[in-house]
Amino acid sequence: MKKLRCFLVMFGLLLLGAVAVSAAEPYKNLTLQELKAMLDRREPLVIVDSRPSAEYREAHIIGAVSIPYNDMAANPALLHYPTSDKIVFYCNGFS
Repeated sequence: MKKLRCFLVMFGLLLLGAVAVSAAEPYKNLTLQELKAMLDRREPLVIVDSRPSAEYREAHIIGAVSIPYNDMAANPALLHYPTSDKIVFYCNGFS
């Protein structure tokens, strides 16, 4: 259920134009290996941890910012990044 909610929030924000993964690339799912390769190449990324803040405090990807999906849904302005930035979202999936 959480994974579905997370997906719906992210998809809704994309439809509203609040988030663009990149001006040149459409939305897509990344594998862990693809993300690691992007990080290894030091590509400019904004990594958003959309899990609850307590889970972010326990462990997160280095450099990720915490913007829980409930907060994004209530205030899309939290995603104030330029549309040219690649934005990677991750959450905890099903629980």
